[in-house]
Amino acid sequence: MSFQLDSRSGQGAASGLLYLPHVADQAAELAHRRAVGRPPAQEIAVLAFDSQERTVFAGARAVAMRSRRLLFQSGPTSLDLEVTGLAGRRELQVAGQVVCRTGEQPLEVRFEQPSRQYILSVDRRGEFELDSIKAGPYSLAIDFGPWIMAVPSVTL
Repeated sequence: MSFQLDSRSGQGAASGLLYLPHVADQAAELAHRRAVGRPPAQEIAVLAFDSQERTVFAGARAVAMRSRRLLFQSGPTSLDLEVTGLAGRRELQVAGQVVCRTGEQPLEVRFEQPSRQYILSVDRRGEFELDSIKAGPYSLAIDFGPWIMAVPSVTL
């Protein structure tokens, strides 16, 4: 499918074998927003769960976990992350899923630091995977087109 945006009118048109009005509308909004320099609305997500911060009761046996689970929420949207250490390496592997109760699908997920940015595509189930990322502080942005779910700071 191709998409064209008329820069004067701001109107968009899609052509091709498959036409999905909601996708075309979302693409037109994203293209228009970027053309006029209007930033998307941003919703800040809060950390709802971090397996690294679980309370361990006295006398409980410690079980070494290779994976860390994080859950962020913002309104009807949740971001579930599983961060796994790779044996013998300093890098981490991240698998995640974005679920929105309104049915909206994210366009992309970004892990950002001042010196680098990872941009990940999201499948139709809202899942994504990053095979190798350096440990450290990141901001996350889940781009839905008209709005972004933002995690201002998380240390992986």
